[in-house]
Amino acid sequence: MKITKYVLLFLTLITRLLNVYGWGIWAHKHISKAAILTLPQQIGIFFDNHADFIVEESFVPDIRKHLSNESFEYVRHHIYLEEYDYRLTVHDMPQTMFNAQSKYGQNKLLKHGVLPWNIDTLMNDLTDAFKKKIKTEILYIASELSHFIADAHVPFHVSIVLREHHYRSESLWEAELPELFGKHYNLSNGNAVVYINDSRSEIWNIIRNSYQFVNELLMTEQKLNNLFKTSRYKKKLNGELLRNVYNRPIHTKDYAIAYNSLLDGMVEEQIRKSIYAIASFWYTAWIDAGQPDMHNLDPEYLTRKNAKVYTEDRQLYAQTGKIFDFINDNEY
Repeated sequence: MKITKYVLLFLTLITRLLNVYGWGIWAHKHISKAAILTLPQQIGIFFDNHADFIVEESFVPDIRKHLSNESFEYVRHHIYLEEYDYRLTVHDMPQTMFNAQSKYGQNKLLKHGVLPWNIDTLMNDLTDAFKKKIKTEILYIASELSHFIADAHVPFHVSIVLREHHYRSESLWEAELPELFGKHYNLSNGNAVVYINDSRSEIWNIIRNSYQFVNELLMTEQKLNNLFKTSRYKKKLNGELLRNVYNRPIHTKDYAIAYNSLLDGMVEEQIRKSIYAIASFWYTAWIDAGQPDMHNLDPEYLTRKNAKVYTEDRQLYAQTGKIFDFINDNEY
């Protein structure tokens, strides 16, 4: 199923109306497409048949976050570990949304985020969708899961210190750097996906791994701000800050290069980890569902038509770590 040009146009137009936070469009799209190519072929060809939908839907949760009137929608994207018992071990933390609500109460969750429990809920939903073999549910939930697992790899999504006091660096980290330097990234870690024995623990491992970068990011920004006191952002001739289509200030090229250099591959590595984690979570849900045969969910002619391009893309990705012939909307 190829998503229609009218739906794609709608998604493109609506994203230009919103100041969207999270991984930028470049990152979310490349992460989702690369995760599809990382899957084993027995389910990879099914996902690739619907790559257009999965890739485009990968940033829709950020759009929905700003359109929805429900406060719970916003907090699905983050968890501020400083506000929880984050020094406890993985197994001491609540493992499900129900247990988190019982321990902390709804008000605290709405204030400080539910990202890991949201991922756990989606993981269960995807497993059920595989069991029922309902194609629309599989594709929709897999796309949602892709978005939130990617968010969990962003340090700004797990720390209130970074999010509230260094929010402008968030857009630089998540969107500007991938757009500027992404063409040089190697997106593949070269490993085959694995079955995750304990998905709940793995979710928390991802969250904690992201949190370990908080101090490094704080020190990096402080160091650069001392060096770039008046040249951090691009400016118009009248002295006003130059902003992108989402009204975000655009950093100068020199500042972005210096920031990227000091991070020493952090963004690229977190993108690579996101890709591998998403593919492994998809694969685990499929295994837990009993490894249902996916081939009869699509017309045979569709799979046959896409098979050659899928095989070529998969081989190129494995060899180069890059995705080719990929159209992307630029934010900066």
